[in-house]
Amino acid sequence: MRYFVTPYVGIHTIEFGNTISLVHNKIGEPLEQFYRGPDNTCLTDVYQDFFVYYKDRQYVEAIEFYGDINVCVDEITIGDETFDCVLKAFSQRDSEIILDEDGFTSKKYGIGVYCPSWRESEELLVESIIVFCEGYYD
Repeated sequence: MRYFVTPYVGIHTIEFGNTISLVHNKIGEPLEQFYRGPDNTCLTDVYQDFFVYYKDRQYVEAIEFYGDINVCVDEITIGDETFDCVLKAFSQRDSEIILDEDGFTSKKYGIGVYCPSWRESEELLVESIIVFCEGYYD
């Protein structure tokens, strides 16, 4: 399934700020739930293609896609493209990309692209993509 991202709003079925009960009503119960973060306080729902992260254990603050990624952001489709290809596409639209050893973050688009070994090969595929609400990385 292709997921369409609206920066700082969410995806077509889940919006940032939605309550956990609304998410479950819209897309069903998760396959699993767990807590993550430094002190295991961030409630996380696991679905087939993505995780939903909740702030204060009740409001959507981020969605992370993994596995067979098929995400579209501002007419950029991220799927079977290499990390370098995705980086170039976003760099043409965002001059303030934050690049690090694990990938890059675009605060303009509210997205982070994870590919921890991207410097080792130009052919590596994206491992995961996180889309997030305003203030997520502040």
